[in-house]
Amino acid sequence: MLEASVLKLVMLKLSKLGATVFRQNVGQAWAGRKIVKGQHGTILIEGPMPITMGLTPGSSDLIGWTPVVITADMVGADVAVFTAVECKRSKGGRTSPDQKRFLKRVKDAGGMAGVAASPEAAAEILKQWRPRF
Repeated sequence: MLEASVLKLVMLKLSKLGATVFRQNVGQAWAGRKIVKGQHGTILIEGPMPITMGLTPGSSDLIGWTPVVITADMVGADVAVFTAVECKRSKGGRTSPDQKRFLKRVKDAGGMAGVAASPEAAAEILKQWRPRF
């Protein structure tokens, strides 16, 4: 079975179990001001700049979170909470609809999420988080 097929099946299974996962590609590409297609599949890019993709080299194909209900036998245990902070240059900076949806999904799943234009605003996102139990 092709890896792409396995990824789709795994994502579907995880989704049915309540997890939210995203396909993440890791690698490097090049971008620039102008792309010229040459003979034999060559490409010329003026002002080339490397673009690195992915969270970090070697990170997993799928990333995300799974909501966890804390039971009596888990009291006192450390549980990872997914955290997402959208940084803007100034307070009131605009977030795109996709960014808003992403932050809402993180919060709805019990994670910490918000928009911050300063370190203090980012700290406030963490301070305001309350578990859903």
